[in-house]
Amino acid sequence: MKNILLLLVFLLSFTMTSCDKTVSKDSILGKWEVISLYKGKNFEKGNTDYILEFSKNLTVRLNLDVNSCAAEYSGLCDDCISFSAFRCTEICCDNEFSTKLIEVLQEATEYEINSDILTLKNLGEVKLKRVFE
Repeated sequence: MKNILLLLVFLLSFTMTSCDKTVSKDSILGKWEVISLYKGKNFEKGNTDYILEFSKNLTVRLNLDVNSCAAEYSGLCDDCISFSAFRCTEICCDNEFSTKLIEVLQEATEYEINSDILTLKNLGEVKLKRVFE
């Protein structure tokens, strides 16, 4: 009986440590909320929460003020990133911020993560804050 109990404790501890699904704080995976957008000037975000979600399958989803978009992303080096063309629904017209956001994301070639802030940049720059659920 004691051996069975010991075996169960061992298996339980092994299972709990081997199934850790937390994402490293240095990982781009997960949800990020846009906090600022710059391209030649700062663009005002307004009251909409723009959420960018990076998945393990190398896809990214983005919720704009009206439409939703998706693309693929890849990184050829530790701080490099590129996006395929964003495909968006066409429910109605998005505001200037949304249009500029897609443009800056599409041009992004570098990223940097400092604490819980992700910066995507090239000709412009998007700053995002990690969303914890």
